[in-house]
Amino acid sequence: MGVDPLSLAIGAGTVAAGGLAAFGTLDAGKAASAQTVYQAEVARMNANIAEGNARRVLEASQVQALENDTQTGQVIGSQIAGQGASNLDVGSKSFQDVRESTQQVGRQGTLNIIQAGEVEAFNARVDAANFRSDAASLEADAVNIKRASKIDATGQILSSLVGGATAVRRPQRFANPAPRDVPEAKILS
Repeated sequence: MGVDPLSLAIGAGTVAAGGLAAFGTLDAGKAASAQTVYQAEVARMNANIAEGNARRVLEASQVQALENDTQTGQVIGSQIAGQGASNLDVGSKSFQDVRESTQQVGRQGTLNIIQAGEVEAFNARVDAANFRSDAASLEADAVNIKRASKIDATGQILSSLVGGATAVRRPQRFANPAPRDVPEAKILS
């Protein structure tokens, strides 16, 4: 018994459909992988921005600390000038204590500025590390997406080959049906 043309056509169509589905799966995998690689690149850029923010915060806090020390020095200078202009002994113990207290308060303000800058810079570096971690994870995802789409496409091709072979092996029964003997009708009188 030969191969039924309809079965052969159905088998070929099954294989072709599987091939198209596999192509679509591979194409979708490439697109999803490319999108994930793009997201990884965005995360890397965000990490670089966060590192830059950390540097800028430290620089800004150092400038603010220097300004605070300068202002403290100006206050102490004003105290000395005011005491001297009032014909007071600027070297007396009580006036020295006032200036020393002003110096301590000013220095504490400077240290607070520096510490706040260090905390903010640390937080920015943590953000940068998190962004780098996200980028690495996304890059791994991109590889896995490509791998999974190849596996899915291979499965689709194999499935369509089996389906096509099955269709060719089992001829369609409705193709060219054999004529049946129909009993002659009897007319009842």
